[in-house]
Amino acid sequence: MSKKVVSREYKVLLKNNFFIGNDQELLKNANQFWHAFSQGINNITSEVNGNLDEIADQRFIRFYDGMTTIMIQRSQ
Repeated sequence: MSKKVVSREYKVLLKNNFFIGNDQELLKNANQFWHAFSQGINNITSEVNGNLDEIADQRFIRFYDGMTTIMIQRSQ
C-alpha cells in the first residue's frame, strides 16, 4: 500500500566562512541569507516559515560521506 507524501524537508549546506563572528554578527548574516533564500525559492514551494532571530542551539554536525560523493567534492 502506498502512502501519500504530505511534507518534505530539505537541507541546505552553506559555506561556513559567511557565518562567522559573534552572535550578533552571525544572526545578521543568517537573517540576510534567510531573506534572500526564501525569496529565491518562493515560486517553487508552497510555504516558507520561520525566522532566524535567535540562536537556540549550537550543534556540531558531521556528514559521514565517502571521498567520492558529490557533497564532499564540492566542499573542497
